[in-house]
Amino acid sequence: MILNEIEKFVFFDGNIYNQNCEAKNDYWLGSGDAEKYLKAHIIFSFEKEEITINIFEHLQNETHKNLFDFEAPKNGFYREDLNSLSEFFQFTVLKDVNGNEVGTYLGHTLELIIKKKNKIFFLIYSINGGRAPESIYFFGLYEAVINEEFAIKYLKK
Repeated sequence: MILNEIEKFVFFDGNIYNQNCEAKNDYWLGSGDAEKYLKAHIIFSFEKEEITINIFEHLQNETHKNLFDFEAPKNGFYREDLNSLSEFFQFTVLKDVNGNEVGTYLGHTLELIIKKKNKIFFLIYSINGGRAPESIYFFGLYEAVINEEFAIKYLKK
């Protein structure tokens, strides 16, 4: 796998567009109102094209996966692939109370959105909050060149 990190992006929090956002930061959602925060998304430019990734809508060309080792390949990853991803992206894999392995970073349980649009992009993030989401921690945004085996296992819906 080859990655190019996308350093800056715009984050729409449900109310306003936050310019020049960067990975490894936590950004508050603009509202606790589901009608608003469900519209949260990021926008970035890549090779003169503007690309949008919806955070809460895992529809159309986006594939959502949890970085854990159960429900693979539909919702998660096989253990060996999760461990390879953790080494590659430098997050920690911990066992939860049920003995499942879960990808974490600084206390954040990580999720992944795979966006296919001419190229493949990975957004690794964590949604934080109590009963309703309050903030989103962006671990990283990457343009990814992945091998065929990975694509066959994880990109088919």
